[in-house]
Amino acid sequence: MIVQFKTAASGWQALLMSPTVRAGTFRASVPRTPTLGAGSAAKELDQLFIKLASLGSVPGAPGRGDPPLWLEDVYAQVDQRNPETAVDIIFSHMNDLLAGGCVARCNEVLRAIDLMRLDTNAIVATLSITLTAASQLPYRTRFLERAEKRLQQLAPGRVGRLLSGLR
Repeated sequence: MIVQFKTAASGWQALLMSPTVRAGTFRASVPRTPTLGAGSAAKELDQLFIKLASLGSVPGAPGRGDPPLWLEDVYAQVDQRNPETAVDIIFSHMNDLLAGGCVARCNEVLRAIDLMRLDTNAIVATLSITLTAASQLPYRTRFLERAEKRLQQLAPGRVGRLLSGLR
């Protein structure tokens, strides 16, 4: 399989040539200038790879067990003490995955999250955005257990209030 990126008038174009894809190619455009907002370029590439991966095996593409590209943006925002931006990135990406029916990918994201790199806000945001799909996310229960332990380190005495309604 060959994935090739080239410049087009509308931005970047990805060409996927694979015997598993009918007609041999798949074209998807990614804007040359990413939309405004933290993590938007990573989000667009993640979405592109999800589309490509749905058509055939794309080694290393998000959706195949690798952490999504946008998690590094979340970690960076937490490190820079920008909790609102980190939460916005989490909500945006997780909502897109859930609304797009990518429940399995959402479950993989929960598995890939490094809780040691998140703050209280980001942990609660992740639990909040995944609450409505909890019954479809088998790993969420384990994530909740891990999150509770991490919150004991970050905010002892507040864990019960932080997790209220998120179980």
